[in-house]
Amino acid sequence: MHSASDLGTFGSRLHAARLQAGLSQAELAGGDFHSSYVSLLESDKRTPTHDIVAAVALRLGVSEDYLLHGDDPALANQVALAVTYAEIAVRNGEAADALAQIDALIARGGQLSPRLHAQAHRVRAQALEAVGRLRDAATELEELAAAAQHGHRWNDYLAITVDLVRCYQQAGDTDHSIDLARSALSDVSGLGLAGSDEHARLAATLVGCYYVRGDLTKAAIEAQHALEAVESRGSATARGSVLWNASLVAEAGGNIDEALALAERALALFADGDDERALARLQVAYAWLLLRTTPPQPQEARKLLTRAHKTLKDVGAAADLASVETELAVAALMLGEPERALSLVDDASNRLTDDSPIEQASARLIRGRVLMSMRRRAQATKEYRAAAETLAQTTSGRTAAAAWRELADAYVRLGMVEEAALAYQQALTDVGITAAPGVDDPTSRREPTSTAPRGR
Repeated sequence: MHSASDLGTFGSRLHAARLQAGLSQAELAGGDFHSSYVSLLESDKRTPTHDIVAAVALRLGVSEDYLLHGDDPALANQVALAVTYAEIAVRNGEAADALAQIDALIARGGQLSPRLHAQAHRVRAQALEAVGRLRDAATELEELAAAAQHGHRWNDYLAITVDLVRCYQQAGDTDHSIDLARSALSDVSGLGLAGSDEHARLAATLVGCYYVRGDLTKAAIEAQHALEAVESRGSATARGSVLWNASLVAEAGGNIDEALALAERALALFADGDDERALARLQVAYAWLLLRTTPPQPQEARKLLTRAHKTLKDVGAAADLASVETELAVAALMLGEPERALSLVDDASNRLTDDSPIEQASARLIRGRVLMSMRRRAQATKEYRAAAETLAQTTSGRTAAAAWRELADAYVRLGMVEEAALAYQQALTDVGITAAPGVDDPTSRREPTSTAPRGR
């Protein structure tokens, strides 16, 4: 049988399979349709229905997948097996091995049909994200999203866009991630996907991006719209995703009780599903809230985080593990265990690459806090400055502002009043509060060699 690269259309594959089977057009048609219809199919002048594809595939002794996509059955099985092994490797924390397997598969090039090619590249993007190569993962996902859109595979398009938005946001390009999510969401109603799981996940991801950037009003509005859309139609996981991000918005608005209530509802919904990674990440988010309640609950938070850490060692990406380890460090510090906290945050830092600036900065902030508690002030100040410099290169306004605020508070404790004032001003700038018209803004004229990078 010819390879898929030789037979690029349904008609050409049908013609080749008919000749190989030794059938005439009339014999293939049988009594179900006219032989002229077979001729139209072979010349790609008609699009067959599912029943027609099933009937001719049975008579020719080939698979429907071969006729529709060019998938040689033996090759399709090999690819499916390789992709499955790679997916398992990613889930088991062996993303580097999965990447090597998939790269070897893709090197076969023309032997893969477009469908098998897309499957392999989707797993490759997952592996790249898992090893922290976020921008390479985004490149893969951009191509997959464009292909899905061109092929009118709208569920695939939205699902891939969710991954793409997450990669850009984790890489620090929050503005672009928001633009991508909004563009895809504008197509949802016209495609008849309003209220679907894909819609819910995309909306929830957009809420999270608005939260990171500091647009809390937009985040709250989008969360409310998403909750209304999925309330009756969405699955438990879809509703949980929206509730998860809505809880972050509530926390940012100072409504801790509401945030905890929303997070508890989300946890209950995810607990009934089979997405272990999502459940573990939500446990981390809930523990994050427990560490910031008044009074904080570090013991309860540590129980959740320990459980999540065990799961994420098997199914999480590097950024997932770094996130849970930084929060475990916060809990350890609150419980009077600074040495343990320092070890945990160092583990988190060692997992991260330059493609994860937000997670890198978060780890540095926690490390600075731990070092301050140990009276190692010079080292702590260095960590705070490095975190602020990293975040100043991203578009994550709210996260950067929190870093500047923490840095400013540290400077106050160190008696560095001028540096503290500049850091406070930068925090205001990053949440959109700039100097009044006609008033000189000192954050706009700092040199790169000053105590913190210049404002954006």
